[in-house]
Amino acid sequence: MGQLVFRGIALILILAQLGCGFQLRGSNLAIRSYPFTSLYIDSSLPIANRLRALLALDSRVKVMPSAGNAELVLRVSDSNQTKRILTIARNGRLVSEYRLNYSLTAQVWSHGIPLAIDLEIHQFRDLKVYQASILGKAKEEELLWRDMEQTIAQQLLYRLSSQQMSRAIAAVPISDTVSIR
Repeated sequence: MGQLVFRGIALILILAQLGCGFQLRGSNLAIRSYPFTSLYIDSSLPIANRLRALLALDSRVKVMPSAGNAELVLRVSDSNQTKRILTIARNGRLVSEYRLNYSLTAQVWSHGIPLAIDLEIHQFRDLKVYQASILGKAKEEELLWRDMEQTIAQQLLYRLSSQQMSRAIAAVPISDTVSIR
């Protein structure tokens, strides 16, 4: 009898979560609505490819091959990766922990007019170094860099879908457009 009650309560909780629209953040990027339908990504950095791949999941947004026909232009102006020593082992000769920092700065242009919103995103990860397992650290570091790049790309798309961005795009007069260099 006790297990039957427990299973019934568990079933009710599962159905309640499904019914309320609960969803993990970032689990479905295509549900997000963007205040634009076409976007040009002005960057040759690897993160531009990640952004294109994430936007390809949403059929409502078209990534344009040139800035001329795009409703919105995303220009990644600065991307910086740094690795610094966070802690040193007791003997003072070996590093025991690094901090990996990844920062990105981008500007958004709508119909040739720069929006006043500069997008700055920072990520960091700590990498512990144990001398007994030093061989796999290069691969682990590479995976951490890729994870930070993916997270920054997702955060950039979240910011492009924000209400603040919608208001900034709506405030741009379409008749007074200028071309982007």
